Order: sequence, then structure tokens, then C-alpha cells
Amino acid sequence: MVAGCALHGMYEHALVCLLHMQEGRACRRPNSSTLVVLLPLLAEQSALRQGKSVHAYRVHASLHDKDGVLVGTALLDMYAKCGNLLCAQRVFEAMAIRNDVTWSAIIGGFVVCGRMLEAFILFKDMLAQGLGFLSPTSVASSLRACASLANVHIGKQLHVLLAKFGLQSDLTAGNSLLLMYAKARLVDEATALFNDMAAKDTVSYSALVSGYVQNGMADASFLVFRKMQVCNVEPDVATMVSLIPACAHLASLQHGKCSHGYVIVRGMAPETSICNALIDMYAKCGRIAFSRQIFDAMSSRDIVSWNTMIAGYGIRWLGKEATAMFLDIKNHACEPDGVTFICLISACSHSGLVTEGKRWFHRMAQKYGITPRMEHYITMVDLLARGVSSMKPISLSRLCQ
Repeated sequence: MVAGCALHGMYEHALVCLLHMQEGRACRRPNSSTLVVLLPLLAEQSALRQGKSVHAYRVHASLHDKDGVLVGTALLDMYAKCGNLLCAQRVFEAMAIRNDVTWSAIIGGFVVCGRMLEAFILFKDMLAQGLGFLSPTSVASSLRACASLANVHIGKQLHVLLAKFGLQSDLTAGNSLLLMYAKARLVDEATALFNDMAAKDTVSYSALVSGYVQNGMADASFLVFRKMQVCNVEPDVATMVSLIPACAHLASLQHGKCSHGYVIVRGMAPETSICNALIDMYAKCGRIAFSRQIFDAMSSRDIVSWNTMIAGYGIRWLGKEATAMFLDIKNHACEPDGVTFICLISACSHSGLVTEGKRWFHRMAQKYGITPRMEHYITMVDLLARGVSSMKPISLSRLCQ
């Protein structure tokens, strides 16, 4: 019964069944197999409280599978996917026996939570225990960590390791390699790997499109997109989020409108990330009114939406509109971040609003508690330089006054 509910995504019903089993209302009491079925569903729903209840039941009932691996792995995976890495690591360290799935789960958990350095250290610990734990999934997670840490040297070593153990043909591992090379802007390596891959999916094509766009090769990204369509590989949201900026790089409003039409037809237009990309594209193509229309029509906005719109006003020299947009953020229960102020001060800079830009720079730390980074100081230098260049020539003695 628990398994049936789990298979149909009814995790609350599955928990009720589990409680009934505990209280003796069912013919059988829950065993380790029951927990192995239930825990992944709780992980999928980020149901940490219920997951802890299941863990407590396991301890109370002294439930263990043959070697403790299945239930232990399911528990640490649940904790990791719910963002509780401390509990995940405690379960992992308490396990007497681990397999490749166990290592993949704990490494992947740290990667998903953005703890890339710890993930990579865990991967090295795994290798120290023996290459028998090596799997495409664990390598894929480690490659994501390498890409985030910009550690291409280690990434290339993992590529060699994959080839040596015959894992390179695995699609998950191949895509992770491709993403790493694309993020590191190693276009030649990414292209060569892509061409060598026997099987490709949407992630493969999206990674290459993103790599080309990041390196200013917008024309090449459209060629990959067309090839993707010819090969009957369905583009997804990530593909279009990577492709739409290519229209801005080419300053091609026609391509941008075609991409906009494509996401509408495919039902992707309401996606927040798609809208953000379209706002940026239209602003860079000189159609800021279209950007605002998309922004106003969005059912859900994040801080990236606000930042993109403020930056769009800035590149069109509309500093006052950018300031008004910034002041409206609080009315929509959204908090500005460091990028917001980079966009705002830059907008003031492009519009000649030197005094206002300086005021926002000081208020950033005083009122909003955001410590200036190097990017903020660079933007301020640009603001002050533009202000000086717009001044009438004056004598050196007057400057020193």
C-alpha cells in the first residue's frame, strides 16, 4: 500500500499508511523495504519533517537492511535533497558499508546545495577508498563542482579517467563534461566532445549553445539550434534561455522576435527565466517598451527580473525610470541585492545622474546592509569619470580648491 501511494506521488497518504502499520492496523509492520520506497518520495517533496519522522521510526524499530546500505543511502539522500547536509553527513559517516550509489548521493547533495569545494573533497575521498566506487553519476557531480570552482585542470583529469574506465559513453557523464568545458569557455574542447558523443539529448545541445553564446559566437549557436531541430531533439527552457541572449549579441530584433514566438508556441513564455531573457534581449535590441510589456505581464518575478529591467533602462540612458523601478521593488515584497545596485548605479552613470548615483552607493551599505564589492567600485569609477568628462573645462587651481 505504501509503495502504491508513493508511485502515484501521494506521499501524505503513504505516511498515513505507514502510521497505520506502526499502530498495528495493518497486517504487516513496516520494514526496511517500506522505508526505501518512501524516503525518495519525501526527498522529492522536500518533506524534511516527515523524513525525520521516518528516520526516528527506523531507529526506534531498529530497522536495517542486509548491510545497512539501502536505508542509509535513502536517508542521506533525503536529508541532502532537503538541504540538511549536516544530518546527511552524519548518516553517511555512521554507515559501516558504502557503495557507489551512497557516494554519488552524498557528493550530489553537496553539489545541489552549492557546496562545491566540500563536494570535490568528498570525491577525492571516494577515489582514495578505491576506484570500484567510481560511477558516471559521481563523476558527473564532481564535474559540476569543477566547473563551479573553475578547476579545468582537474576536470580534464576526470575526462581522462572517464575514458580510461569506459564511462565517457555514458550520457550523464558526457553532458557534465560538456557543461564544464562550456562554462570554462573552452569552445574547441566542448565542440570536439559534442561531435564525439554517440548519444545526445536536450542537455547536450543546450550546453553547446550556451558555450557558444558565452564566447560571443552567436551565429554558431543558431546553427546548433537548427541542427537540434533537424535531429528531432526537443528544445527546453534551458535551451531557449541560452539561445535568446544570442539575439542580443547579434542585435538582431528579427531573430529575437522569432525566438519569442517560438517560446509562446511551445508554452514556455510564462517561465520566469524565459521572460528575464526576453526583457534583456529587447532592451539590448533597442525596444525597451517591449521589455516593460513583458515585465508588467509576468505572473511571477524574481530579483533577476527587477535587475534586468533596471539594467535595460540603464543601457537606454533612462536613469530616472531605472530609479523609479528600483523604488518600486519594496512594494512587491522583493529585496534588492548587490547586483541591483550595480545595475542602478550604472543606469545613473549612463544618464549623467552623478549625485544620485553617489547617493545610492552610500545608501547601499548604510540602509540595505550590502557591502560594496569590486564591481560596485568599478561602476562608481565609471560614474565619476563620466561626470568629470561632462564638466566644462576649469583651471587646475580651481580643481584643488
